[in-house]
Amino acid sequence: MTSYLEDYADVPERDEYLEVVPEMTQDAIDSGSPANNARTPTREETEDLYVHLYDDAIAPALE
Repeated sequence: MTSYLEDYADVPERDEYLEVVPEMTQDAIDSGSPANNARTPTREETEDLYVHLYDDAIAPALE
């Protein structure tokens, strides 16, 4: 069975997604999850991770 991202949630346009990246980053920091890594990522690195996730995984899945 093939599943598609759209089957699980509405996927925002990239601009809409980028607007919430700072909030998602803060939520991640507040959760303490980044500290579970061998090296705690900076805020900028965490934001970059979210952007790369969208560009490299989410956007291609929509094509």
